[in-house]
This record gives sequence, structure tokens and C-alpha cells, in this order.
Amino acid sequence: MGIDTLTYSQSLEQAGFKRAQADAIAAGMGKAAADLVTKADLDAAIDRVTIRVGALLAAGLAISTAVLGLLISLH
Repeated sequence: MGIDTLTYSQSLEQAGFKRAQADAIAAGMGKAAADLVTKADLDAAIDRVTIRVGALLAAGLAISTAVLGLLISLH
């Protein structure tokens, strides 16, 4: 996700900021915006985590069942 830093800087200048100030603020906002994520990014990450947790639970259940079966057969 990015912003148009030139347009942002120009808007700040029109609002009364000096050019150097406007450029510095716009550059900072541009860097900060690079680290932002979208709702779609978050949804995709949640889906991946949900799948991983489900796989871990299934593996844990399979191992528990196998161990229980082994204990029953040894008893």
C-alpha cells in the first residue's frame, strides 16, 4: 500500500507548510504507509494460520489415538 508523496507534499504546501517541511512529512508518511496492510492481507494471513492450527490439531489427535491404541494393546 502506498501513497502519492508528491501530491501529499503539494497539499501540505497549499495548506501552509514550507516546502522542506511538506517534503519531510510526505516522505515519512510514504515510509509509514509501506508497512500498512490491507484487510485482504489480514484475511489471507488469518486463513493460513487457521489451516496450520487445524493441521496441528489433526496431527495431535492422530498421535494421541496411536499412543492410546498402543497402550491398550500392551495392557
